[in-house]
Amino acid sequence: MAISRVSKCHVRSTTTHATSINELSGGLDTPPCP
Repeated sequence: MAISRVSKCHVRSTTTHATSINELSGGLDTPPCP
């Protein structure tokens, strides 16, 4: 599932679960994992 991959990157960048869902809903591209 792509969500799993996005969650990993998002959580690391924003450290907030709500943000990951919000970005996914908006349809924004997933940020590159540092």
